Formats: sequence, C-alpha cells, structure tokens
Amino acid sequence: DGIDGARALIHADLHFGNVVFSANRAAPIDFDDAGFGYLMYDVATSLIPYVESPRWPELRDSLLTGYADVRPLPEQQLAVLPEFLAARNLTMAVWLTLRQPLIHRLPRDLGPFLARTAGLCRQIAD
Repeated sequence: DGIDGARALIHADLHFGNVVFSANRAAPIDFDDAGFGYLMYDVATSLIPYVESPRWPELRDSLLTGYADVRPLPEQQLAVLPEFLAARNLTMAVWLTLRQPLIHRLPRDLGPFLARTAGLCRQIAD
C-alpha cells in the first residue's frame, strides 16, 4: 500500500493548543493520545484547522517543508493526506459527539463541523 513504513510513535493530538512556546522554541505537551500510529495522522492533525483557509496551499506546503527538514515524507505518504484529514475530523466528530452534554456550545457548533467533515469525506470519494 502507499503508506508502508509510515508508522511510528506519534503525538496524535499535535495542534497549537498542545504546544508551549518559550525562548524561541516549541515544545509539545499533552501526550494522553500518544501511541504508535501513522505519521500522516500527526501531520493531518496539525493541518486540519487550516484546510478551509484561503492560505491553505501555503500553510500546508510550509508545514510539509518544515516536517521534511526533520523527517522526509515519501510522495506515496503525501498522496494520502486528504484521507488522513478526513480521518482526523471523523475522530474529532466522535470525540465531540460523546462530549456534547458537557460542552454547552456543541449543539450550535457540531452541525457545521459535521458538514465540513462530510465535505472532506466527499472530496476523497470523488
């Protein structure tokens, strides 16, 4: 398959809310989701907040370029980024749905989030 050798220890929730910046350095925190998984899942988790941004191509390419400076990603892995973006949003859809009674804004926000997630799934199905 296109993602052979693409698994390693990952953070699995690497977004700006889980990064502390100090003295011009970034340090990840909150490793409760960490485990053995697909590298592209970590990449997708970091990118998913920006997928609808008008600057999406620039932001995606900047993150991938920086990532490749540390660990190159083969083209066959980059090719499955859309699937991992959808997988991240599907994971979050389940997480949010289960927490709906605990977070007061979710009834308002969940519908549009699920619609965006469905859109990502449709893009990879086409």
